[in-house]
Amino acid sequence: MQSDQSENKIPGFFTLAFHRDFFLPFIINAYNTRKTETSTHFADHFPFEYVVLFIITMTAVITGIYAYLSEGSVFGGITGLIASAGFAALIVFSIRSKSDREILWRRFMITTFMFFILAGLSIGLYTGMLIWNSYIAKLFCGIIGLALGYFVGIVAGLYMQCLGWTGQIINIIMIPVMIGLSIIDIIVMII
Repeated sequence: MQSDQSENKIPGFFTLAFHRDFFLPFIINAYNTRKTETSTHFADHFPFEYVVLFIITMTAVITGIYAYLSEGSVFGGITGLIASAGFAALIVFSIRSKSDREILWRRFMITTFMFFILAGLSIGLYTGMLIWNSYIAKLFCGIIGLALGYFVGIVAGLYMQCLGWTGQIINIIMIPVMIGLSIIDIIVMII
């Protein structure tokens, strides 16, 4: 995991030095670097056919299973099962394509990290609304969810690279989901 010389100097994950001296400056530098560069999320340049196959199999899974569950369509059920097998094969192929690469901090996925922070905040706000439905409860549970999302997001952002090109596609899909979560969080805070 730590083949770079700079990565050998990283303090332990559960230390204050990791978060203060390494991780926060790392995020700020990575964000500023990506802002100035013109590179895309597809930095590893995987073939476009993978994206098309990913979209086709996901669409077939969703429509096939929906047709089977809502209308009892046998053809929809068969289509959903075949597409599910194809989607699973794509995931396995994607993971195997990255199995020989090491996990490096320079490939850390900031979007995944931000998604888990926002998801933790959203879950905390919603929990506070369901249990006590007061502004203080929502704020308290939201802060707890934010902290949990921070720690889970670090691990997820680092290990998402194990999924290969599928991880990059999921990373891009998270952007509109984060926009939706932000809107829902604002509504939950107002209610």
